[in-house]
Amino acid sequence: MKHFRKPLVLVVIGFTGLLFSAGCVSQIARSEMTRRNEAEFKKGKITPAQYRKQRDEIDRNLK
Repeated sequence: MKHFRKPLVLVVIGFTGLLFSAGCVSQIARSEMTRRNEAEFKKGKITPAQYRKQRDEIDRNLK
């Protein structure tokens, strides 16, 4: 049983690392999309309604 445990622990650690990495990438993407949306809104390129719609889409897509 000890021979089986070590690879299983490594698989669990690897899977946890993969999930953590995916979460980091998702957070970075969300931050960048939000930053661009806010910049366009401040420059007057989009209306407040468009800003809210895009913000809601970002939140919905990256949950």
